Amino acid sequence: MTKPTQELMHCCLYFTANALSRKITRLAEDCFRGTGLSPSHAFLVMLVVENPGIVPTELSRHLSLAPSTITRLVDA
Repeated sequence: MTKPTQELMHCCLYFTANALSRKITRLAEDCFRGTGLSPSHAFLVMLVVENPGIVPTELSRHLSLAPSTITRLVDA
């Protein structure tokens, strides 16, 4: 990659934020690998343990996940 292209990519918040997000996702997946759960699934379980009776809508809001994703994780 040429120097101007590298500078353009490093100065672009969109690409920089996405690159950081991918790295954080890999780190979280590595940390939770021993549990057999994805990070989202593990945090869902922690929320349910801390908040018995929490409804899927609340879980969806807290985890910033689609309701269908919450349903899939709960079913699993």
